Amino acid sequence: MRVFSLTPFAAAAVLITCLAVLHRPCAAGDPKSESKKYFQKGISLYNQGAIEEALGQFHKAFVAFPHWKIRKNIGLCYMQLGDNVLALQELYTYLDEGKSELSEKEKQTVMNVIFEVLEKVGIIRFTMLPSDTTKIVIDGQPSPDAGYGKDVYVEPGLHVISVLNDKDELLYREEVTINAGDQKEIDVGASVSTYKSSPEETSQIPTWQEVGPPKKKKNLKVLHPAVFGVAVSLSVASLGTLIGTGIKAFMINKDYKNTSSTEKQDDLKAEGQKYQLLTNAFVGVAAGFAAVSLVLFFFTDFSKGKKKETEPVLTFMPQLGPSSAALGLRLMY
Repeated sequence: MRVFSLTPFAAAAVLITCLAVLHRPCAAGDPKSESKKYFQKGISLYNQGAIEEALGQFHKAFVAFPHWKIRKNIGLCYMQLGDNVLALQELYTYLDEGKSELSEKEKQTVMNVIFEVLEKVGIIRFTMLPSDTTKIVIDGQPSPDAGYGKDVYVEPGLHVISVLNDKDELLYREEVTINAGDQKEIDVGASVSTYKSSPEETSQIPTWQEVGPPKKKKNLKVLHPAVFGVAVSLSVASLGTLIGTGIKAFMINKDYKNTSSTEKQDDLKAEGQKYQLLTNAFVGVAAGFAAVSLVLFFFTDFSKGKKKETEPVLTFMPQLGPSSAALGLRLMY
């Protein structure tokens, strides 16, 4: 019988080869272990606050070994990053795929997170669609999840919704603004006429067609300038009267100090008190009309006065201005 013997060098080479062969299936042929490695790294990054990096590791874990449990972590990362629509997709899929294995407590915990996210998104729901509807496009992207009675989650803001038939003709288009927590119900109706458009135009966000009459720009400055003029004139008149009564009270007080007659002092005191009360009253009146004038200034359309030869703002000024000055002078003497 013939016996084969190995040199020490050959024996070492065989041992290394065997170890390499045995090691390869363990590294490349065990996707579950690979996924677990990415998953644990993702948890560590998430706890450190590195949400984007954690999301990348969770995605790698799911690619290596797609398991429904990983979706929860992906959904939580999307939630932290503000991608609420993607977060809802992952969390709902997590509940659907794991419903037979999840405990009631875990289901309720995830539902509480979903309720929190739902407050940050808007909902589009189609209450009626034509029978030949084949495609619903939202913001230029086909939405396969959209359909009759189905909720489509969108981020708050402006969205363009288009409905196409089987010939790629546009049946319906609407621009809607949806706030967080709002729900927009859309009734396309059964009897809609197709718009004249090409398939290429309907695949993008349409800007080539007006939807309904253009909205009128709200202009808060709607008051006639004459209204502002009246308020200013009354303010000036009150101020003139205030000055007149104040000067008159000051002069009476001066006469009161310079006279030695007790009887005359009593008369001057009574008259001075009267003018002092008038002065105090017109302080409030003048301040009130000044405040009204300031408010009316922001609601006055001064462009209306340009069509006339004279400015309507000054319509009452020539009338009340001199009269107020005359009243003030009359009270002084």
